[in-house]
Amino acid sequence: RLSAAEAMMILERLEEPLQRHLCAFYRDLERDLAAAGVNSSYRIVTPSRSSLGPGNERADEVEAPPLPIDPVDALRLSVLARRDMAPGVAHLDPTLASALLERIEAWLSERQNYGNGVPQSLGTSELGALLAPAKAASVEIVETVFNYVAASPALPATIRMILAQLRVTMLRLALRSESLLAAERHPALRLVDLIANVGRTLPQDCPADLPVCRGLLLVVRPLLRVPRIEDRDFQVALSGAEGLLRSRQKGAVARAAALKDEAERLERREVALHQASRAIYLLIGHRAEPVVRTFIEGYWVHVLAKAAYRYGTGSTQWTSRVQTAHRLLVSAMPEPDEVARQQLMVQLPALMRSLEEGLAWIGLSQEHVREGLAPCIELHAALISGRPGPEPRYRRPSMPVLGPVGERPDFRILRHKQYFDGELSLSAEWAELEVGDCVAVGLPNGGQMRGFVGLIGPARQLILIADGDSSEVLAVTARALAQQATSPQTQLFRDRSIVDEAATDRLVNP
Repeated sequence: RLSAAEAMMILERLEEPLQRHLCAFYRDLERDLAAAGVNSSYRIVTPSRSSLGPGNERADEVEAPPLPIDPVDALRLSVLARRDMAPGVAHLDPTLASALLERIEAWLSERQNYGNGVPQSLGTSELGALLAPAKAASVEIVETVFNYVAASPALPATIRMILAQLRVTMLRLALRSESLLAAERHPALRLVDLIANVGRTLPQDCPADLPVCRGLLLVVRPLLRVPRIEDRDFQVALSGAEGLLRSRQKGAVARAAALKDEAERLERREVALHQASRAIYLLIGHRAEPVVRTFIEGYWVHVLAKAAYRYGTGSTQWTSRVQTAHRLLVSAMPEPDEVARQQLMVQLPALMRSLEEGLAWIGLSQEHVREGLAPCIELHAALISGRPGPEPRYRRPSMPVLGPVGERPDFRILRHKQYFDGELSLSAEWAELEVGDCVAVGLPNGGQMRGFVGLIGPARQLILIADGDSSEVLAVTARALAQQATSPQTQLFRDRSIVDEAATDRLVNP
């Protein structure tokens, strides 16, 4: 159970996240009101992740205030308070304290070398009870962090194994370092956070021979061989890990950038399909004859998309194709009178020639052209003879499709290949993606693509995601991403502090 002082610390820590949450809520509310035409009389100013480079500032952005007290410091104070209230705590003179540290380090070395038979916790051991309060606090926080890491379901087993190798070394550091729990986060704790954040972006079954895992092991292992660990040893390791991860990210972004021309071509096709779908949506509405609607949405959308891609929506080719779709819609008006039937018989041959020419233009064989037009021909025959029309075959809702790009087996695209009814919009956090962000996207086959955003198309309708540890690249259209964003497999990874999480968990669940 928390004491009053500890409870106040937790409340103080909640103040800033709550403030940030409320700012985001009211910012979204203001945006919704503005979209509805309601003017608000206030403006919320919050910091944002902009694409401005280092050194650039915006007058309307402010930095978030620092936390009144961080979780690690709150846990340190809690441990010190508990030690002060514990009965019979003796204060050793400097000589005995130094000898005690040497004895504990030897005990830890034995644990690191042999493991079996050594108690699991230094803090609760007889030797730990003799530590000075500041050292005891450092030891307890290190053990709290590594106990939390070992039980974390968010981290793959390989990453937990890498972090577990640091446990004894960090306990040795806790005995020697005067700055492990300083206000500025120590390189050792930053290294733990860094490795954990990498782990969250990896699949649960990632192998130990994955390049990034091998690299992190090479960074960590020298620390295990240092006879007398110091702060600077962890600073060197942290710099090595940061360099490794920067190189990994840059490599992924470079692989995506090499596909820039192909990505821009794919984006232009996506924009053209979007323009065609929107034109059909506005043309048809909700009153079109089902057979004709199915044909236009299933076949003619590709004719319009090709016209938009090649010539643009202001071209005569585009206008001609839209007019053909309109003529088809008019020809299928239900229950025509005798005059309308006579007009239909006169106009039908030219209309059919335009439809056949359009389908052939997008590469359909004569057999497929006849197959596509068969329901429309049957409908027109029924309208002319006064018989009921054929039963409509409704299309299934359009879903994203995963397919290859060209002949490259390591380059795929996730997109809608058919007409899509209505609009799909990305949530704010996905709409603000930047090159270098780490993401995971759920795929229709049940798989998942993890990697870095390596390229964003000029129209922001397509992104390339490049794997950090292989040559795989996935192109994803904005519409496909918006639809897949509801999948639990689709994630946008942001750095979090597992050290803070562990300290908070210990404070809440002592």
